[in-house]
Amino acid sequence: MDFTGITIARVENGQIVKGWNAFDFLALYQQIGWVPNPVTP
Repeated sequence: MDFTGITIARVENGQIVKGWNAFDFLALYQQIGWVPNPVTP
């Protein structure tokens, strides 16, 4: 299984105070069969 993503954290005084995540869940779902792969012409 392989999919990409990014995590960004806001750090204040050495501690994480806020975080954001963005992952390619479509690629994950396609690999586990929840969503069909696109058809190539």
